Amino acid sequence: MHRDARQDELSVLRRIAGGSVSEDELSFLSEEFAHRQRVQVALIQHPRFPQKRALNILCTLFPGDLLRVIRNKRTNPLVRRRGELEFVNKFQRLPLGEKISCLKAAPADLLRHFHSLRDVRLLRAVLTNPCCTEQVVLDMLQAGNDHHGLYQALDGLPWIRRPAVASVISRDPQAPVKILLTLIPLINAADRQRLLRGRDTHKSVRERIRQLSERS
Repeated sequence: MHRDARQDELSVLRRIAGGSVSEDELSFLSEEFAHRQRVQVALIQHPRFPQKRALNILCTLFPGDLLRVIRNKRTNPLVRRRGELEFVNKFQRLPLGEKISCLKAAPADLLRHFHSLRDVRLLRAVLTNPCCTEQVVLDMLQAGNDHHGLYQALDGLPWIRRPAVASVISRDPQAPVKILLTLIPLINAADRQRLLRGRDTHKSVRERIRQLSERS
């Protein structure tokens, strides 16, 4: 990019970030800098940028730029939601490394679109994301798919020590014995009794529950 053009772009970005820009001026800048991705990304995050124009721009953005739009609380809520759907559509075509990077940086609302992941590396990226919430984890556990990869990703993470998460895991026939043994002290009496009565409950899990009952 030519130095003057780069300088023009930077001044426009500063102007947009300043906040005191009218809707008409934002529309003009969108047309004037139609081929400048950075300017377009900055424009659609502005709360006064026309919604219809913003929605048309979303499909042209790269996944990383979509993440910036989605994470910005100033962005129009409808634009953010449509941005989430656009990101999900493009996610499957990304290489693994970029998928992991995106999931590590995604906000909680976006993470909830990925409750059916199976790849352990992608699941681990979600579960170790600072924005991951208990509800995201519960949604994953309650999704009707194979949980083998999910339990591999959960192993060793503090999520399984959350009472609500532990209770859901205790009801899952796919839950590994190793994890069940870890969370037995964390679940309530009703969940323990249900495990004791379960025909498929592993004998080591039954024994652990009995030991805890004898101590109490």
